[in-house]
Amino acid sequence: MPKVSIIIPVYNSASKGLNDCIDSVLAQSFSDFELIIINDGSTDDSLTICRQFTSIDNRIKLIDKKNGGVSTARNAGISIACGEFITFIDSDDIIEKQYIEKLVKISNHTDLVVCGMIQYWNNGKQKKYQAPEGCFNMSDAVVFHQLIHSRLVFGPCNKLFKTEIIHHHRIQFPEGLDYGEDRLFCFEYLRYCKNFTGTNTTHYDYLIQDGNSLSTIYRPDIFYLEYDQWKRLYKVYEQLNVLSRRAKKDLYTELFWMINDEIAHLAQTHQLSRGKLEPILDKPEIFNLKRYSPDINTNRFIKSAILNRSAIRIILYYKLLSICQR
Repeated sequence: MPKVSIIIPVYNSASKGLNDCIDSVLAQSFSDFELIIINDGSTDDSLTICRQFTSIDNRIKLIDKKNGGVSTARNAGISIACGEFITFIDSDDIIEKQYIEKLVKISNHTDLVVCGMIQYWNNGKQKKYQAPEGCFNMSDAVVFHQLIHSRLVFGPCNKLFKTEIIHHHRIQFPEGLDYGEDRLFCFEYLRYCKNFTGTNTTHYDYLIQDGNSLSTIYRPDIFYLEYDQWKRLYKVYEQLNVLSRRAKKDLYTELFWMINDEIAHLAQTHQLSRGKLEPILDKPEIFNLKRYSPDINTNRFIKSAILNRSAIRIILYYKLLSICQR
């Protein structure tokens, strides 16, 4: 049984760094792994590239399936994974040579290993994310909130997951969902973790190809998808008994900005109406927002209208603003 199962979903990645991605895996200083590549119905040369690699390294398992989305591809990989740990890599990303070795080295007696990550954009911009350093119990409210606040557990990459936990609790990526499925998988996994180990060193290079991904394009259901994810994360805090006052404040502040941003977009696209606003303002959590509103620095009129759930006041404000800007 290999120590680590590496899962790479592939869809039309031939010209997006697929060769470099697989090369970076095969060049790892740690060799006790299996590489599971899932071709999700690619229509370019991705499958040919994957087969070429399969022919030169017997650690590679290749699944060729009809296109069903990244969640179905990752779930297919999970179903045949037999390593002690599972790690996920996107087909356009690159891992440093000692990535697996360093994560395995700190994996003893822990349910989750998280390392730092650098995001790269095509325009040269980059952003560094760092995890809390050390081994911690999930019951440590302060450190758990730091882990969430780092946003490193909002996606499956740059981690080692215990295969036993995933298989025993039948944790899967939700299929049929094309936004936030990564977060929901991670949030579900966190429910069953007793501890985690973090290292702030960055061993994973995450490439954002362009601004046209599903996670960056506005969509009409964006607020409701993010609201559902917000509720699930809040429930994880409750289940782990780590919902500190600081965590509540940060979570409710994030909820306020989700509502505020959705209202601003509706105003900019001339879609403001009671029919659009009232389902947003009707969320029961808005009652709790008032406890944390003094620290939210934004337009006082809009903030008051949101906290008082007044769709009419919001519509009137933006109508007056439009008249004044003519």
